[in-house]
Amino acid sequence: MTAPLLTEEDAMAESNIDGMNRRRVLQGAAWTAPAVLIASASPAIAASSVVLEFVNAQLNDVGGDRAQIQFLVQNFSTPDTPIENVYVEVVYNGSGSPTLEEPGDPWTVSGSSPAWVFSDGDLSNNGATLFCLFYLNGVAAGDTVTITAHGTVDGSDLASTPVTIP
Repeated sequence: MTAPLLTEEDAMAESNIDGMNRRRVLQGAAWTAPAVLIASASPAIAASSVVLEFVNAQLNDVGGDRAQIQFLVQNFSTPDTPIENVYVEVVYNGSGSPTLEEPGDPWTVSGSSPAWVFSDGDLSNNGATLFCLFYLNGVAAGDTVTITAHGTVDGSDLASTPVTIP
């Protein structure tokens, strides 16, 4: 025996509970899904993006055991956001005990082999850069230097991805 077929009117009456029916539930679901997607995407769009990045970092072999190292760090922010208290950690990775020829103004250097901290100040807005050129004496072939830039944005710490050169 087969079940009796319901008329459209009977089917609507059967699914209608407290003024809700299948059609109203589906209409509500159609509006809810896009609202959830928009709500989850809004914070990412509204948030600012601040990146501290090395545009250039290289070790130039000057000759013998003396190496010339240079880096250029830049503020990439949308909208313009200052990065304050900028400093760069320079860590020597090798078998020697190199000495540092300090880069001079505007950099202030603290620490000693194998790690130094180069401090400069602020990157005031999007596109602002800091350049540094310095020398290490006593570097052997195959040695590397790892550099990482740090700063503060609205009281929060920010760091670049470390770069190992060469």
